[in-house]
Amino acid sequence: MMTKWELKEQLESLRETNSKLTEANLVIAKQLENLWSEVGYKNDRVRDLTYEVSELKTENKQLKYKWKKCIADKWTRSEDQETKDAELERLHKILNDERTDN
Repeated sequence: MMTKWELKEQLESLRETNSKLTEANLVIAKQLENLWSEVGYKNDRVRDLTYEVSELKTENKQLKYKWKKCIADKWTRSEDQETKDAELERLHKILNDERTDN
């Protein structure tokens, strides 16, 4: 059987341990809060970049269409059939050499 003083010592030891665990939990909670803030920031950044990529793809398609039209207009204005054939071959090569990487 434990004496009053032994119980008091053990109770004090448990209070200290509890206090240390509480402080450690507060530190961990703060770290988790910071990590979630960082995750939120990165999610916002990914969303912004995804939108920007989408806009750039749309712009690329528009410019490609304008470029094709310009080449086609130039080709129809060319009088020399050999020049037309060479330009047409060059155009087909360029247009069919699509990049697939992102």
